[in-house]
Amino acid sequence: MSLRQQNKRQARINILAAADKLIREKGIDSATTREIAQLARVSYQTLYNYFPNKVDIAHGFVESEMAAWADAADNVTKHYAGDLIDSLLQLIQVNLDLIERMGHELIAYITIETIKQGAANSVFTTATRTAHEHYYALLNLAQGMGHLHKSLDLHLMAHTLFNLTDYAMLRYFIEPIEDGQFLTSQRELFSLVITPYLVNENP
Repeated sequence: MSLRQQNKRQARINILAAADKLIREKGIDSATTREIAQLARVSYQTLYNYFPNKVDIAHGFVESEMAAWADAADNVTKHYAGDLIDSLLQLIQVNLDLIERMGHELIAYITIETIKQGAANSVFTTATRTAHEHYYALLNLAQGMGHLHKSLDLHLMAHTLFNLTDYAMLRYFIEPIEDGQFLTSQRELFSLVITPYLVNENP
């Protein structure tokens, strides 16, 4: 990596670090891009070149967290030991951990602004595709290990589970509840959907 590339990379890191500090202190609506540039010790034009607005800064946070999020979800799949519902809940816990790291307000802000723009954002498109793949991977493992009926349409079930979770996560932001309560309600929902297809439940 050249010195110029290193400087650009460091400037981006500094901007995101400064934004994180200000957003946590003041809230995303109150923190201004000029304040972020000042704290990051870069010119306003430099900040604008990286992140034209606060929505782009928020997306920058998501991008910086995506690798860790994907690795954690991959880890759930790799360590599948036979309890499908428990593994599905572990995937949800990975999402909750991401929210805790980034902050409820910031995630809600990104979601609302993305909806306002009326266009799919590449970060969320990637996240959606990856999340769906994790559901399918778990179902495929469960079926391959004889835990799910072979007649089950894995793609349809993965799509169903993802959409149920996606809807639940949206409600989680609108009507915040404790994580434990949220996971309990999801366990009940997953049990209703999955149990009829578990081989050990339907000999």
